[in-house]
Amino acid sequence: MINRKVFGKALFIIVALILIFTVGYYIFKPKTEESEAEKLNRVISSEEQLIMAENVFSKEKLAQYNGKNGMEAYIAINGIVYDVSKKWKNGQHHGLEAGKDLTKEFLESPHGHKTLGKLKIVGQYQEE
Repeated sequence: MINRKVFGKALFIIVALILIFTVGYYIFKPKTEESEAEKLNRVISSEEQLIMAENVFSKEKLAQYNGKNGMEAYIAINGIVYDVSKKWKNGQHHGLEAGKDLTKEFLESPHGHKTLGKLKIVGQYQEE
């Protein structure tokens, strides 16, 4: 018959290993990536829709908002212009420059729709 002391230690070790593997899985499990459509899916309020209707940015107008010389820093993603002035220093962020359409770069970045939801919408971008 199995000694109770040995059985107790074995049971403790098994429970501890299960707990360690479970916690480790949730800490280190791979994050699921959003699809392109999910990354760009941002809820736009009626107030933001009005702002977009009133403020249309061309490529030339957007380029003026590059975050340099005291200017605000704006970027366009999927036809929406966002204010990134508070987040980007001197209009730059990880090698990217404000004042441009950065849809492609955003899709290649680790950021998702939650990031867009935190940014202030300042207008609509229309390439000519």
